[in-house]
Amino acid sequence: MASGMTGAGSAFLQVVPLAMHYLKKKWFGRTPREAYGVSLVMPSIDFGVVLPPISLLATIGLSYVVINPLLNVVSTLAVAVLWFAYK
Repeated sequence: MASGMTGAGSAFLQVVPLAMHYLKKKWFGRTPREAYGVSLVMPSIDFGVVLPPISLLATIGLSYVVINPLLNVVSTLAVAVLWFAYK
């Protein structure tokens, strides 16, 4: 479960792409088409990096559902935070 929380934390702390977004928006968003390209077009996600931690969390959460129901809450929270971070 710690890998889910640290992965989400590292996704939230990406300061350089955030700064680059605002710099591109200011300098390259002069026409409406360029502003649309900078503001609304999202980069693609590399599923080889994103999918293994999520599948690991789901596997651990589903396998321990019978043993420890409290772990379900933690695993659901970890998956929700990862989903929010990558959304």
